[in-house]
Amino acid sequence: PAARPTVAPIAKGSVARHTITHTETGSVIAAMTPKHGSVVLSARAERTTSPSLGRHLLPALDGMSLPGLVVLDLDDTCWSPALDAKNNLRGPPFRWCDSNRTVVDCLNKPVRVYPDVPKVLLALHGAGVPIAVASHNSKRSWCDEVINNFVLDDDLKWGDLIPEQLRIIRCDGGYWPTKKEHFKDLQEAFAAEGRRLDFSEMLFFDDGNKVCKQARHLGAAAVRCVGGISMEY
Repeated sequence: PAARPTVAPIAKGSVARHTITHTETGSVIAAMTPKHGSVVLSARAERTTSPSLGRHLLPALDGMSLPGLVVLDLDDTCWSPALDAKNNLRGPPFRWCDSNRTVVDCLNKPVRVYPDVPKVLLALHGAGVPIAVASHNSKRSWCDEVINNFVLDDDLKWGDLIPEQLRIIRCDGGYWPTKKEHFKDLQEAFAAEGRRLDFSEMLFFDDGNKVCKQARHLGAAAVRCVGGISMEY
């Protein structure tokens, strides 16, 4: 695999050490509590607000057992269609557009990010859960530019939440058609910081059935997001 660029380290003390079980459904904003000898996902009632999201409510995750890492697919999970899809976007420069509340390309065509993505990201960030990306998109630079320009909250952008070394956006060689190499790279990124990350600590969201099954086979928990990630998952 190509060498990663030198970037700021993953924040110390942000990785929770809790084993999670495999699940098809449940809430991304969830606690893991025992029930009938297993681990299930359950929502918490307490909420917090975000200034830029206005009346939208964000779940408060303090005090919950959370995964050590949440891994997000991009295409058809966080946005749709894929950034590299034919006849979708013209390309950079990408910039934030206040009127559209999303990032637009060089022709002002908006990137269609699923509505709940900002809420999911902010809730995880507020709870100190590390967030990563595992994507097969062929245009890494486009994805980076969209993520780095997408405004989540006052003075906080999507790119601020995901370090470069936790963005595995590749579809070449062994990175296609599975995401096994993506997951291994994420483990290596944690190891570089002196911390072990087991597959059992990962919670993975993707629209693809096969990659979700593979993630479960490796020991991670995986949720298939049909129609994009949302608070319902």
